[in-house]
Amino acid sequence: MRYLLISINLLFISNIYGQHSLRLLTSQELERQKIYFSVESALSDYNKGISVYRLNLASKGYRSIPKEVFAIKTLQELQLPWNKLTNIPPGIEDIKYLQELNLVWNFFPKFPTEICKLTNLRFLNLPGNGKKEIPICFGELKNLKHLILTDYNFREFPVVLTQMNSLEVLVLSNCNIRYLPDELFKLPHLKELILTNNKIKEIPIEIENSKNLEYLDLRHNRLPHKLNKEYLSKSEIKDLINKIKTNKK
Repeated sequence: MRYLLISINLLFISNIYGQHSLRLLTSQELERQKIYFSVESALSDYNKGISVYRLNLASKGYRSIPKEVFAIKTLQELQLPWNKLTNIPPGIEDIKYLQELNLVWNFFPKFPTEICKLTNLRFLNLPGNGKKEIPICFGELKNLKHLILTDYNFREFPVVLTQMNSLEVLVLSNCNIRYLPDELFKLPHLKELILTNNKIKEIPIEIENSKNLEYLDLRHNRLPHKLNKEYLSKSEIKDLINKIKTNKK
C-alpha cells in the first residue's frame, strides 16, 4: 500500500508539471505570448496549469523581487524596470528558462552575480550606477545576444565582453570608455554597436574584421566632428574603414 501511494503521488506531480511546456521558445514564439502585469494573476494561471512566459512588473516600487516569481518555472521574460531593487536573490536561478531580463532604472550597490547563473539569457539590460568592472562569471552567459550596459565607469574595457561570441547587439552608453580593443571586432555575429557618450578618440583599423556590423553609433565621443553623426550604416562603416586605412599610410 505504501509503495502504491508513493507511485500515485509521483504520477500526480508528473501530471501537474506535464501541463506546462518546459522548453525555450523562439523569439517569435515568445513575442506572441500573453504578458502578465501582476504576480498574482501570473501565479494564479500558472497554478491552473497554464504556462506563463512573460511577466512585466515595471514601476511597482519593489525593493526586492517577490519570491512568488521564482515559482513560475515556465517564465522566459521578466521586466523589472523603474523599481527600487538593490539585489538579485539566489532564487532567480530557479527560473532556468529565462531568456529576457530588464533591470534598467534600479540601483545595485554590488554587481548582482546571481545573473551569471541564468545561462539561457538572450537579452539583458543591466544598469551600472558607476561600477568599474564586470565580474568574470559574466562570461558564463554564452547565449546572450542583446546586451545593454549603461552608466558604468570602466577603467579598462571589459575583456569578458570580447569573449561573448553570441552577441549581436552591444550597447555601452555613458560607460567612460576610452579605447576599443581589437578583440571586440572579432565577435562573429556582432551587428549593432552603440557607444554613445564615451571618451573614445579613435577607431582601430581592426573594425574591418567585423564583417557583419551594420550599425555603429559613435555620438558624443572625442572623435573628429564628422564621425559624431546620428549613426553609421553599413556602407558608411566601409567608408570609415577606408578613411582609417588612408590615415594610417
